[in-house]
Amino acid sequence: MLGLFESLKPDRTGLAAVSPQTHRLGSHPDPAPQPVTPTSGRIVGKLEIADLALEIPGRRLLSSASLAVNAGGSLAIVGPSGVGKTSLLNCIAGISTPAAGSVAVDDIELSRLPSSERSAFRLRHIGMVFQFGELLPELTLLENVALPLRLLGEDRRAAEERASARLAEVGLVDQARSRPELLSGGEIQRGSIARALVHDPSLVLADEPTGMLDEDNTGRIVDLLIESTRHAGAALLIVTHNPTVARAADRLMMIRGGQLLVADGGTLHAEMQPS
Repeated sequence: MLGLFESLKPDRTGLAAVSPQTHRLGSHPDPAPQPVTPTSGRIVGKLEIADLALEIPGRRLLSSASLAVNAGGSLAIVGPSGVGKTSLLNCIAGISTPAAGSVAVDDIELSRLPSSERSAFRLRHIGMVFQFGELLPELTLLENVALPLRLLGEDRRAAEERASARLAEVGLVDQARSRPELLSGGEIQRGSIARALVHDPSLVLADEPTGMLDEDNTGRIVDLLIESTRHAGAALLIVTHNPTVARAADRLMMIRGGQLLVADGGTLHAEMQPS
């Protein structure tokens, strides 16, 4: 089974290889989160980005972008398609490197690590939640959730015990032996949240995590995502175009015209109106 995990590792799980001028946030700290205790020996999560510039061929997406998310805190970034939200997540996850500036997770400057070390760091310290869940159809839900632990070298029994505990937290014990084709959209996303947290990451990145869900399920899933990461002591960064998801986070920013800007409910409402 581990051979299968390794063969799927590069581009199908996103776990070991995932997919503007700004106002700085030093004067906009996270609301003080509830005390959290990590469930492993890691440092409790923290994300810091400073003076980040992102480029793609022929175009600069972001200039001098800075943000911070502390342990148990959540930040949502909104903006229309094509402004660089997913590119920003890829840079934070260490898939790509910035044109300038730095990305640090738990005070480790990820953007300065060699590619192989970034991959190892990502696998151990970062959890991912994707728009369509991205559970592997060949595996049961339990095996999908245990996958990060297996990639980290944990034996099957121990990995599945930890995965079962995470599934219990998201209310999916009865579905543990089911394959993804038998799960609803909401169940797939709950399973994806369990997988993102099973290895006690410092940081969780969520890319349009409710994109395939109806309005009722969207509210439930985003609440579960935020509460689960807060309880785990992880920092959470969500990119979304959904105002319901954005408003649920502790803080809100938007990408506009190559800038990463602090936002509030009023500016979010204006940003989401049809042009």
